[in-house]
Amino acid sequence: MTGPTDGGHRLRRAFMLPILPSSPRRTSSGTSRAGLLADWEMIHYKTDHFIVEGDNIAVRGSTAWRTRKTGKVCDTPKADFWTFRDGKVVEFHGYYDTAALIAAAKA
Repeated sequence: MTGPTDGGHRLRRAFMLPILPSSPRRTSSGTSRAGLLADWEMIHYKTDHFIVEGDNIAVRGSTAWRTRKTGKVCDTPKADFWTFRDGKVVEFHGYYDTAALIAAAKA
């Protein structure tokens, strides 16, 4: 199945909750999400396509972040892969243009 689904609304909510500043969760690099939000401001997270198969969802979209240090913006395509079990996220992999993000972070 491709295109927006009811699951997409739940997916967006599931994505946003873990990045709230009060969350103790860590990013893949080991930094806290609160630390990420202290250095970066999310401008948008847009979802264009969903592919749903059982408990797995693939999402294609884009995201943009502004670094608070330089004021530069990184706007990049993004692909996210989610696995749910019993209504909870049990696995997540996100891919985006890390070179563009690093370039925005440099003064």
